Amino acid sequence: MKSCNELGDNAVNLLAPWLFKPRNAKTVRALVFPSCTDPETFSLNQLASEHNLLMITSINNQNVIRDKKLSPTFVSVSHYSDGAYFDFYRAIVTTFKWLSVFLLIDDSTVSQYYAIVSRIVEQSLSAIPNQTVTVRHLKRSLPIQYQEALREFQSVYITTENFVYPLFYGTLDWRYGDENDKVARDAFESLLVIRPVDFNQTLPPGGAMHPAELSRRALSNYNFSLPLTEQPLPNLIAPYLSVEMFAQVLNESFVKYGSSSLNDGRHLAGMFINKTFDTFVGKIAIDGFGQRTVDFMLSGFDATNTTFTPFLFMNTKTGKTQILRDFSWTEGKTWPPRNQPRCGFRGDSWECRTTTNTCR
Repeated sequence: MKSCNELGDNAVNLLAPWLFKPRNAKTVRALVFPSCTDPETFSLNQLASEHNLLMITSINNQNVIRDKKLSPTFVSVSHYSDGAYFDFYRAIVTTFKWLSVFLLIDDSTVSQYYAIVSRIVEQSLSAIPNQTVTVRHLKRSLPIQYQEALREFQSVYITTENFVYPLFYGTLDWRYGDENDKVARDAFESLLVIRPVDFNQTLPPGGAMHPAELSRRALSNYNFSLPLTEQPLPNLIAPYLSVEMFAQVLNESFVKYGSSSLNDGRHLAGMFINKTFDTFVGKIAIDGFGQRTVDFMLSGFDATNTTFTPFLFMNTKTGKTQILRDFSWTEGKTWPPRNQPRCGFRGDSWECRTTTNTCR
């Protein structure tokens, strides 16, 4: 198989020989795999459900995993949760009382991730009462007058970065060493970035899954260069978490319910629900749908250090947000920016009317 799409098309055929292979009655059967695409996950989920097999993947499809009639044995340890992004976007616009959102979708991007996120954002924000969402699609070749846009609009720009991985998400930096660096830096002062809380910071230095150790082992064992900037670490770690958490559930189920429980996929999946596991990267929580909970941060550009610094936190399990620090908006302007100009878009807001009923 040369691509994820090809694997997705053939997933059931590839699995069938293993599934129908004669085996000892004491053999514990389960599907524990990284997964590659939504179609692959969807088709194997159907198979797992029909045969009552526990299925643990490191990819997450909200529309599938949250329907327990469709997915009674599906558990995900994915670092990415589209449902959590859905909730955080809603929390951001309601926290800061922004009612007008302009969604720009780059149809030429090589990453399916951005297309998925764009769809999620549009759905989530459109569901908020009194929310106005305008959607525009563009091709990367379309010329954009950034300087003119910056002068004309006093807007807040929001993007997402699931984790640092330039090969997939691009480079979220204003420094490209060209004539646009100054304009980009100015634009970054109006940019907010949504990122999951980086649980990888809990990895002990020198541990088997620490980025530096992965680079060393890749070169030493396989003569393969794996620079730190090219490691999709959360995705690499998720399959290891699947195996570790699966082992914990098997042990617990065997002790409490006996060996007959170990081949009941619905029962095993239920033992993951609303549970927190102690793992080699720290505590990992699974929610009521069987998907991993990942908390989020909203970061703003620190002009002094030219880096993005978190200032808003959301606990995904409770849905509550917390302001972490005071945030200085671009050019010393008041934060958060108003949803509309103080005098309104037409200059006739009541706030700007004088006693003679004229606008200031």
